[in-house]
Amino acid sequence: MEARRSGNYEASIWDDDYVQSLTTPYMIVKYEDKHMEKDLHVTALQFRLLRQHGYHVPQEVFSSFMDEAGNFKSGIAGDVKGILFLYEASFLSLEDERILDLAKDFLIHHLTERLHQITDESSLAEQIRHALELPLHRRVQKIEAKWFINVYETRFDANFILLELAKLDFNMVQAKYQDEIKHVSRWHKETGLSEKLGFARHRLAESFLWAVGFTPEPHFGGTLMDWIASRVHADPHARFEVLLFHAYFSITNPINKKELRSLEQYPGIIRWPPMVFRLADDLGTSDEMKKVDVPKSIQCYMNETGCSEEDAREYIKHLIHATLKKMSKDILMEKPFKDFGTAAMNLARISLCMYQYGDGFGVPHHETKDNLVSLIVEPFPMP
Repeated sequence: MEARRSGNYEASIWDDDYVQSLTTPYMIVKYEDKHMEKDLHVTALQFRLLRQHGYHVPQEVFSSFMDEAGNFKSGIAGDVKGILFLYEASFLSLEDERILDLAKDFLIHHLTERLHQITDESSLAEQIRHALELPLHRRVQKIEAKWFINVYETRFDANFILLELAKLDFNMVQAKYQDEIKHVSRWHKETGLSEKLGFARHRLAESFLWAVGFTPEPHFGGTLMDWIASRVHADPHARFEVLLFHAYFSITNPINKKELRSLEQYPGIIRWPPMVFRLADDLGTSDEMKKVDVPKSIQCYMNETGCSEEDAREYIKHLIHATLKKMSKDILMEKPFKDFGTAAMNLARISLCMYQYGDGFGVPHHETKDNLVSLIVEPFPMP
């Protein structure tokens, strides 16, 4: 057999030694690490945004801001924007993440201290006050959107084209909400349920707020209407597990039998949001303890341990925080279902909102009214 002739080609300069020697200061991991180490604000913002979308960024990205003893360096307290963003990021922690738990205590102290030192009513001062009241990750999206637009507008570096677009988007969604609540109000009047059910609480507007907090997207209008219809005369202690299943069938189109069966693999998506609702309700309606036959979680804990009501309330707050961590893992990190997962997270958020200052559903206080007026009555003035 004739041997194959050589083409006498020159040796390639791209040998393995040369290829392996290639280097650049802009390598993604090294460049990001170097940049993040210098900027707490950027690190915390990236961490929060990635975790919100289900990417498991390790808590160790904050290690460069800690000393050898494992505590956060006192020097970062001077970076007010940085520690504010780290505070917001810490609420996306999972169970047993010591760094983020440590950060929260450290940051509450320093942000409170800084807030007292800020003499002018700047947008930064308002953001700190707002975050300490309730962190961003636990707030209702549409209510928060309007608040943020108003705050952003006061910034000297505001992008007014972006600002106008945000206002227009909010106003267009608000117009959709107005159509929906008009439709439900008309239905409610025509059925005459208010007269027929004299024993029931008539909470059409408050039920609408629940619905918007649960599924704020306009294309889920059917889900919104179904929710309101089920809530407007409902017992406030209705089984939210059932309502979550109802939401799943309303949001998911088409229904996938395989996906439906997989709900059994992710029980947390059904279990944890109603638990947050139940506990938040108990905190907000604890004044009713003497009026009802069924004891609330606060009363149960007091009976079991012999502690004071104040200590019992702190324990229930701890349970809410622990449950929200479980939600972050089972819903955000596992990402079993996109739209339904978002709705499940929103159920916890609207529960915290409704009972933040007391019983915002049964005995609507001015915060509930303010939220409703903001969402469905007052548009942004446009030029």
